[in-house]
Amino acid sequence: MKNSILFLCGYLCLVCENVFSKWTDTNLQSGSGIFVLHLLIIFLVFLTIYGDEKISFFYSIVFGLIVDIVNSGVIGIYVMILPIAIWFCGKIKYRFENKTLLVTILALSTVMVIEMLVYSVYTLIGKTEMNMVPFLGYRLLPTILLNALVLLIMWLPLRKLTRLSGQGITNPKLKLGGFSRRKK
Repeated sequence: MKNSILFLCGYLCLVCENVFSKWTDTNLQSGSGIFVLHLLIIFLVFLTIYGDEKISFFYSIVFGLIVDIVNSGVIGIYVMILPIAIWFCGKIKYRFENKTLLVTILALSTVMVIEMLVYSVYTLIGKTEMNMVPFLGYRLLPTILLNALVLLIMWLPLRKLTRLSGQGITNPKLKLGGFSRRKK
């Protein structure tokens, strides 16, 4: 039951990204930048940090394939980059220990790294003609600012939702208060 709720939430994040993308294409023609919402990446980072990293790794593969099929047009980019980023987040999650600012920085830096890797692959295969400087100013900066705003708004609901799946940040190797846990 928990896994199906989390999968539906991930799917809802993906749908919201696509709806926002269509909305910004028609309503934000001002030329101020390209705003790309990455709710799915933020959700997967939160699921990795506060929930079960095995489930988030599996979801990153599944949703990476869906993003490749629906959005990117090139199969294999997100299905490779997204699981690697989530795996890395899972490896460093014990260093955060419920530090809100560090988890926020991790989520935003994951969005930034994935954006830059996807841009690099698209440049390599000739799918984009945008140079690096316009990409940084016209796409990456507005994307990071938008996702930071969304992260501030959605912080508490995402944290509570992703804690449904598992252990959270608790490290079984750490002792609590200098005393080890004992079973009664």
